[in-house]
Amino acid sequence: MTTRTSDDKPSPISEIIGKRGRWKTCGDCGFEWPTMGQDEMQCGQCHPPQGNFNVREPTTTQQDAVTEALERGGVNAHQYQAATMESFDPDPDARALKMANEWLADFTATAHHRWPKREWLYLYGGGSDAEKLGGMGNGKTHLGIAIARRLIATQRLKASGYRFTTAERLILESEATFRSQATDSESKLLRTYESYEFLHIDDFGVRQPTPHAVRVLDELTKRREGKATIWTSNYSLRVIAEQHVDLQRIASRIAGNCGVGAIYAVKFEGPDRRILRSRGSS
Repeated sequence: MTTRTSDDKPSPISEIIGKRGRWKTCGDCGFEWPTMGQDEMQCGQCHPPQGNFNVREPTTTQQDAVTEALERGGVNAHQYQAATMESFDPDPDARALKMANEWLADFTATAHHRWPKREWLYLYGGGSDAEKLGGMGNGKTHLGIAIARRLIATQRLKASGYRFTTAERLILESEATFRSQATDSESKLLRTYESYEFLHIDDFGVRQPTPHAVRVLDELTKRREGKATIWTSNYSLRVIAEQHVDLQRIASRIAGNCGVGAIYAVKFEGPDRRILRSRGSS
């Protein structure tokens, strides 16, 4: 269990505590409690006291704050407010959850480095080919957002350093730089997306990009090498490379940044959970 002192403004309770204690937040469940000077005191939610004691239920304040941070980063909070590692159903994609946790461990292991090198994570639906989409609705986007939520909640990632976007939006923004009197230049667009510590690009490969958009994507993947990047797609990297000759370099670069042997290129085998939910199935 990891705990840390909260940097929030003092609450009325903390003013009563005064100099005698500090607020701590459990890095596992988000429960907050005053230490009263007892630095080694354990979280009452993860380690409840023995006997007939009333343990205060954890508030949703921290969870809401993280969801708001994700929304500022581009996530649809209405759709993904409950997207957590815990709410991801590992059946039948237990390996995807396992690899996500290993990716998180790698991320954390380099957190103390001045220039941490981060692997990429490519989450894709199995069964794709040149004429058929791979698995849809099986939790790829959910898991990618859940990873970001965990990093922000545990303060391993600054909210301002996170960005969620779709490949379609990125393509449209790149094409907009061609318009007359465009306020955003291609170089500014690249600098913006290059700057984020953590970038999630969703629905990659759904639409074949224009030659200009391919050039932007090619340059962006070069600039983001070593920076945390998650890609979610219905297509495998092999199918992406087969879509267009100019996409071969991009697919190769993504594979090369997904760890030794591209271990972080993870296939999802599960069913379309959206369809199951619409039918009332679990």
